[in-house]
Amino acid sequence: MSAQQQTGNVSERRIVAHNDATDSENKIHDDAEARRLGLRGGLVPGVTLYAYLTPLLVDVFGSEWLQEGGATIRFLRPVYEGETITCRLAQTADGAEISVLGPDGATCAVGAAAPRGGGFEPPFTDLDAAPAWSGEARPELTRETAPIGVRLRPRFVPLGAAEATAYAEMCSDPSPLFRGEPALAPPALLAAQPSRLLRENFSYGPSVHTRSEIRHLAPARAGGVYRIDAVLRETYTRNENDYVTADVLIRDDAGVPVAQIRHTVIFRFAPRRS
Repeated sequence: MSAQQQTGNVSERRIVAHNDATDSENKIHDDAEARRLGLRGGLVPGVTLYAYLTPLLVDVFGSEWLQEGGATIRFLRPVYEGETITCRLAQTADGAEISVLGPDGATCAVGAAAPRGGGFEPPFTDLDAAPAWSGEARPELTRETAPIGVRLRPRFVPLGAAEATAYAEMCSDPSPLFRGEPALAPPALLAAQPSRLLRENFSYGPSVHTRSEIRHLAPARAGGVYRIDAVLRETYTRNENDYVTADVLIRDDAGVPVAQIRHTVIFRFAPRRS
């Protein structure tokens, strides 16, 4: 359930958040495991919060944003099943500021978007030039053994009109762009692929998505099998949590790049102390 309004240069959507990842291998979305780690319950995925924001971006920038726009978003605070959140977009001279506010008005996610994406800082990895990883299947991911700078095993995703529509419905996105024939892939469905690729390549416990930087390069039309490639850029520790950042390239079934994503996740989550 959602409601949308606009006042001046500010657009808002109020929506009841849904944890659509309760069956995920990532048990941070599971109530019991999340509570064991000191949270109130399973987290609504960060990419789902991004999905709640994207209708505002399409309304303001038009469908062209889906083929040449960009966004950066950081996830700051948990959102839980059933909470009523506010997704906000404030237009600026060169784009927009975006945010997700919790029921108490606290900022849960924050970022910026532009009708045309800029470059990455530091520059995005040339994935085709990176050596292919030949390690064992799904080893444990650690800071010491993470294969930095090599191309991981790719992920292949059948993405048809039915998948596009189902994802749009799940995320309460009303846009006709993601329905019927031809349909486009919802942008958050593309942004969801890095987490899934990392899980296919490595074994690790509960994890927390903290940041995504996204650049659209061409229309992501539903139909065919998409290929997702990634290179790990770095790992680091902050506040006792271990992070990994990956550069991810998504190509359609004709080999055309449709999106670049720089994805950061806490892959070893330090339990909260009481």
